[in-house]
Amino acid sequence: MAVANAVVVLADWFEGLDGHRDDANFLDRAVAEALRLEPPLIGLSRYVFEEVRSGEVTFPANSKVFLMWGAANRDPAAYPEPDSFNPQRATRSVTFGGGEHICPGRFAGTMLARAVIATLLEMRVWPEVEGDHIVWRGNSLANQPEHMPITLSKRAG
Repeated sequence: MAVANAVVVLADWFEGLDGHRDDANFLDRAVAEALRLEPPLIGLSRYVFEEVRSGEVTFPANSKVFLMWGAANRDPAAYPEPDSFNPQRATRSVTFGGGEHICPGRFAGTMLARAVIATLLEMRVWPEVEGDHIVWRGNSLANQPEHMPITLSKRAG
């Protein structure tokens, strides 16, 4: 899902990415920003075994909470212009959670997404979204395209 989501977000940015194809740090930031906008999972549920207070909210012991990092990644207090793509952002996203329960597959997912993007750039193959939009799977914690009408086009050079 990380690869598909990164390709979908970055499809409109391939001309700009091409100028940075040898800059591994820029491509890493671009993939991280793409996955901030379209994370593979939108959240995760957890149990609170003892009372926990976070800001003004108290979670009672033995309650279930749902962490919506898909929403947290679009928080305007944390990300100015949160719906725009900006690979120069200094703020880290919570796409893969955090702390001791951070996603163990985060490195594999982002590495694979970056490798696919770098390979497409090296081969001068641009993904182009056909039609107006991608159809996203509904009613699911998995944030993934259900239908991904993308054409790959070879560029000169």
